[in-house]
Amino acid sequence: LGDARPSPISAMARKDQLLYVVTGGGYDVQDRDGRLLEQPRTNRAQMLVVDISDPVRPQLIKRTVAGREEQFHLDTSLSPDGFRDAQVAGADLFLAGGNVLYHFDLTLPAEPFRLPDTILPGTVSAIAVDRGLVYASGDFGLVIYQIQPDRSLKALRTLSTASLGGALGQLSVAARSLWAL
Repeated sequence: LGDARPSPISAMARKDQLLYVVTGGGYDVQDRDGRLLEQPRTNRAQMLVVDISDPVRPQLIKRTVAGREEQFHLDTSLSPDGFRDAQVAGADLFLAGGNVLYHFDLTLPAEPFRLPDTILPGTVSAIAVDRGLVYASGDFGLVIYQIQPDRSLKALRTLSTASLGGALGQLSVAARSLWAL
């Protein structure tokens, strides 16, 4: 991603010919025999936008800030390990990391516009979006939000880890059902 600091890709979300790529977490460095040498980790949370209309030659879409081009559309630090998930639904992009749910308007898909963030009750592990609902899971359990006409998020329900029997790590929506691990 352009510098020597570790910036592993943690999630990707696609809208038409654009790919939203986020960083966070870490990776294992192993030698030829498979022995673990190190485990670089980062709390760096970055978002890139990539044009994949030509899959052989993807192009990074840069943004201009005060007359200067920047490769990241968002570059911040999120404890403990940057971004963990990214989801697109219609004209909405959601990114999750730390205890924050970031919301972007994709009316102009190559220029994501940041909407107000939502602070979650703990560290998030995954998000899912379906039919105007946003599901966020983590060490707090599960929170369900509804996307309002003004694009704000209204909390509908919270299920604690105690009521779920533990923390959730992954979410998926299929055939009008929410699947959680």
